Amino acid sequence: MSGTEPKTGAGAPQSLEFYLAYSGLFFLTMSLVMAALMLFARRGLYTPPLLVMTSASLLACAAFVPFLLPQNWRDKTADRCFVYPLASLAMLASPLLVWVWGSWFVYLYPPLALLAIFRSFRFLKKIRRGELLFLVIVAPLLSIYVFLYFNPWNYAGVYAPEKALLGIVRKDTYYATSIAYMLQNFRVGSIGVDGLLRHHYHIGSHFWFASLGKLTGQPPLFSYPIGLMVAGMPAQFLALVLACICAARNRWKITTYLAIALSLVFIMDALGRPSHYVSESYGLGITAFLFFLPLLFDIISRPKRTTPEDLTRLLLAAAAVLVLGALKISVSLLWAAGLAWALFRLYGFSRKNLATVPAIALLWFAVFWIYHDPGKKFIIVPFKFFMSHPRLLFLACFLVPLLVLASASLKLRIFGAGDLIAAFRARTAIELEVLLLVCVAGALPALLLWLSIAWAWFFFNVCQWLATPLVFAYLSPESFRGLTHKALASIACLLLLVPVCYKTGVHVGGLFDLRYFTKFRASLRGMKKTHPRMEADSWSIYGPNLGSLLKDYPGYKACILIRKAAAGKNKGFAVYVPPSNTRFWQIVKNCSAQPMFVPSVTGVPMLFGLPPLSMNCKLEFYGYPDYSPDAHSHEVGHDSLCRHALARNIQKVLVLRSLEDETGNQVLDCREITP
Repeated sequence: MSGTEPKTGAGAPQSLEFYLAYSGLFFLTMSLVMAALMLFARRGLYTPPLLVMTSASLLACAAFVPFLLPQNWRDKTADRCFVYPLASLAMLASPLLVWVWGSWFVYLYPPLALLAIFRSFRFLKKIRRGELLFLVIVAPLLSIYVFLYFNPWNYAGVYAPEKALLGIVRKDTYYATSIAYMLQNFRVGSIGVDGLLRHHYHIGSHFWFASLGKLTGQPPLFSYPIGLMVAGMPAQFLALVLACICAARNRWKITTYLAIALSLVFIMDALGRPSHYVSESYGLGITAFLFFLPLLFDIISRPKRTTPEDLTRLLLAAAAVLVLGALKISVSLLWAAGLAWALFRLYGFSRKNLATVPAIALLWFAVFWIYHDPGKKFIIVPFKFFMSHPRLLFLACFLVPLLVLASASLKLRIFGAGDLIAAFRARTAIELEVLLLVCVAGALPALLLWLSIAWAWFFFNVCQWLATPLVFAYLSPESFRGLTHKALASIACLLLLVPVCYKTGVHVGGLFDLRYFTKFRASLRGMKKTHPRMEADSWSIYGPNLGSLLKDYPGYKACILIRKAAAGKNKGFAVYVPPSNTRFWQIVKNCSAQPMFVPSVTGVPMLFGLPPLSMNCKLEFYGYPDYSPDAHSHEVGHDSLCRHALARNIQKVLVLRSLEDETGNQVLDCREITP
């Protein structure tokens, strides 16, 4: 890597700003199409317009924020390749300011986005007809692909607000939205099962969605799906393409960057797991990782700088350990390992490194201590990985790294052990050493520990995202010039056949099925048929109509009763449900998700919120190990209940004895009952 702007190939636009403007326009189009798809899928259902507009505007601001920087600085600086992505990341994180400034600045995003887009027009004038056609065709297709790929997994998808009331979303969705709602209402990260016991695991992602919800006045069951699909997913692809542009030694056509990068992601989606879509913490962690990558490339390629410049880069890289740790510990660990190795290879046993590398290690251990989940047990079972067919698919993560290593070997003329040793001594490919380290370190937890498939993947898969930008560092446009149009068409067809051939596989079977959308809407229409007096047409099923449709469902009843009792007094208010209220404890089909129903849907914590012991519910991970055995629901008198509540700074408690008979429920003012 040169560390400076890549050399321009024949026929390619010369300005880095053109690439940024085109990429911004491409992924803004993706964001807008995703918003349109969501509105179409939810037609007749309430969708908060301010949240949709803010998410799209936020993505636009992040994509075009480089054009808000002073032009004199942009013309003179040589650091644009890592400053631009960091500026985009900072803009993407700007909703966090709601905790300091309040929500007034939500209305600044649309005009700021329009101003940034307007200032990019002078670069977009260079756009060619083929590039415009590529944008108009591929961006909507990418949106449709991601929308259809993501939603059938039944996480925080397009129908999450309604499915949560019916108790049919995944436990992960209840978990994430309960933490975000507790943050939004009380500024405390907690699953809200027995008061507000703090839970810091991957709290950074929950904080971002809570900020977006607070900024727009919407609950997390809306801010998660809308924020993720309209802002988060396009931002992930934007970060990937910016990293590819900054890693390239030679300038490619912008459509080539997009075509190759998206094709590699497409193949991995077919062979691997959808974690970068369905896991909001991993998705945001990978997004931030990709935005930080150009900084790492810059540190590796230009080690000789003045002390202030060097210190600035090291501080930013160290800050990345903190940011990534708050989002995803696995991503933070591999970033810290790669950074430490790069610094060691650049500076050896210098005085600077004797302080810097141990400091990075200590910083990561501090991050782990703060953000890890104490419920995760590390059980050493070597090679259990090879006993599971889904785990063997993890090896597909090595496809892109192998492509990079093969290309680098040809480019650097490494054909034997002697060539490899010479390249190592010359320090000509430190980024490849970092890639190898990340591949090996990321594979070790999966190979040596007994982990869930999803958790092991969060380590294993990072190398794919690091390798994709490096493809452009060792491949060049000349590599493809010998290929005929027929050969390129054949390669494209093979890429398209990958998910088709694998459709019956363990991970993508049943996806891209429109019946997911039609079946849920049909179920709502089926509810409507039992209420023939409703005058609205079959698609108008939200607002006042949805209450009529769902009034017999226990989840809706519980939500209405709790919100009515908590109106105007969310602070210091909680819900206690005795074990005798069996209808409540059966709202969610998965009993291990039931404790998080009330915090997720109503934004109110519970007391003694774990299921009654008689339900024999298996409670693992998700913050449950933090709670003592007496947190299970059991019969308790008012005095004991209030002492328990006041010990958790809760003054009023709704005793929800019944979902049918409101007169049996009672709001206790514990300040009057207990001295």
